[in-house]
Amino acid sequence: FFFQAEDGIRDHCVTGVQTCALPIFSEVVDAQTIFAFINDVIGAVSECIDAEGGVIVDYVGDAVMGMFGAPQTQPDHAIRAAKAAQAMLARRPALTAKWKDIIKEDVDFSIGINSGKARAGNSGSTYRFKYGPLGREVNLASRIQGVTKQLQTRILLSKATERGLGPDFIRRRLCSVRVVNMQDRKSTRLNSSHTVI
Repeated sequence: FFFQAEDGIRDHCVTGVQTCALPIFSEVVDAQTIFAFINDVIGAVSECIDAEGGVIVDYVGDAVMGMFGAPQTQPDHAIRAAKAAQAMLARRPALTAKWKDIIKEDVDFSIGINSGKARAGNSGSTYRFKYGPLGREVNLASRIQGVTKQLQTRILLSKATERGLGPDFIRRRLCSVRVVNMQDRKSTRLNSSHTVI
């Protein structure tokens, strides 16, 4: 195993996205259809991340992790991540129109965004490696994405990300949440982002 880090720690914005429809139909359709659906949806999500200058870090099943702020420094990484998330939601109607007859559900996303300092670099082994961030803030983005289900919202962002958005984004504070499996017991304030004015 190796980790080749860039020099220093810099601000990043990490976005975790998961498709909500997959668990509902994955056991009742054939494998070819499942993979065609996943590839189509994560392809659309990836296009949204790339269009805002983000990096596709990883795919795990129907989930995508994206990163903003590295390898190029992006002072507006929070804005880029929020715009990418809104673009993903804008793709829902076309994806639903294409797949609803097959999956019998609307295509939907749960998106978690967090900002903070992390190290980025290549991690893996001699067999396979990837470029991406490591650190507490990365884990927190994943936990935030998981909380979207409980709070019944599609886009959920931490206070750190919310502070970087400025006045052009309409959002509302939802609550303070203690996320699971984090070393400290600090409450993390979460906000829901909606549409650009």
